[in-house]
Amino acid sequence: MKVSLVATVKDAGSTIETFLRSIRAQTLAPDEVVVVDGGSTDGTLEALEASGFVTTISDLAANIAMGRNAAIRAATHDVLAVTDADCALAPDWLERILVPIEGGADVAMGFTRPAPRSFFEVCAAAIAVPDVDEVDPSGFMPSARSVAFRRSAIEAVGGYPEWLEVGEDMYVNQRWRHSGLRMEFVPDALVWWPMRPDLPSTWHQYARYARGDAEAHMYPERHAIRTATYTLGPALWLSGPPPGGGSAPPPGATRGGPWPGPGGCWPDGPWSARSRRSRSPPSWPSPTRRSCGATGPAARHARRDARGPAASGRCRPGSPDGPRVTTAGPRPRRTIARAR
Repeated sequence: MKVSLVATVKDAGSTIETFLRSIRAQTLAPDEVVVVDGGSTDGTLEALEASGFVTTISDLAANIAMGRNAAIRAATHDVLAVTDADCALAPDWLERILVPIEGGADVAMGFTRPAPRSFFEVCAAAIAVPDVDEVDPSGFMPSARSVAFRRSAIEAVGGYPEWLEVGEDMYVNQRWRHSGLRMEFVPDALVWWPMRPDLPSTWHQYARYARGDAEAHMYPERHAIRTATYTLGPALWLSGPPPGGGSAPPPGATRGGPWPGPGGCWPDGPWSARSRRSRSPPSWPSPTRRSCGATGPAARHARRDARGPAASGRCRPGSPDGPRVTTAGPRPRRTIARAR
């Protein structure tokens, strides 16, 4: 079985030699390599042409989907292995990813791993990239950095969508799934890819992914949940306690403190109005004091009423409107006899 390795690239001067070395190191060499350059200006095209084994096509107006379709049209074999020319292939990548194809599968889905070069990239990879044991093969959507398929499979879905700037591989994956093609996961067919070096470029990358999903109407339920979470979550947090969950925070208290405790009492702690009026450590309620530690108008009125003649002055948390005062009958009067 003959196989064509196809890829796209633009301005990958810092990684193109690593890509070419990883192709030379394959345990199973591809029968041909076709790479479409989208208008590199950093020496990437020259490095490809100087390699001696890459068929290079230069198209200044090509986006990623256009480049992949052009590379597939130029390839001469019916089995196609797809990656990006700024990546590094594991030495046995091609050999392993072709095993399902040889067994009759239409699509073989390899796996990708980030190649972090800084502490930021290590952290970003830990947050955004799933581990292989977190993948469900029945619903996995492979990246075009690591996938192989028969020519008939890509023709069945009309090729990569050239009207879509970003997310073209996920669009094809979904159409493959809906078409019922046989797709098999190959977790040990690994490709390493370079990450964005800082937060602004990472944010821009994922913003483009989201825009591509919106343009192609992909994952509407997922994005609806994310939008609701990121929009309503902070709004609810800033709005204060939920209805019925406790009394309002004391005047001057920050919203960053915890919600009211059980029974609606706001702790008389570092976030209370009293402690904000002084730089000294807050004085926590003494065990001998007849107070539940609550503050606010409702609590003050309750404590004032508790000092009346019909109350014992004992305060305990109760309704959401503040502390309740329990009565224990009239307070006995002390009679003082004066000497005449």
